[in-house]
Amino acid sequence: MPDDVFNAFVDQLATLQERFNELGWVVDTHEYTWYGEMKNGQKIAGTTDMVAIDREGHIHILDFKSTANSVRFERVTQYK
Repeated sequence: MPDDVFNAFVDQLATLQERFNELGWVVDTHEYTWYGEMKNGQKIAGTTDMVAIDREGHIHILDFKSTANSVRFERVTQYK
């Protein structure tokens, strides 16, 4: 990985950490594997990149996406 890409990623992680601190989120970066089944019976599985709990007790599952040109994250779901 080129240094500029790595440094941009580190900067984005630092920005996320600041934002999570502002929101009062407790963050867990352990990898968890989730299993499920779709309505049509197809089995699915996936792993989490990050799980966070906000001040109200809502759980946020965060999934990081990367491409050749950017790194971003999206909130997959939340529930209480």
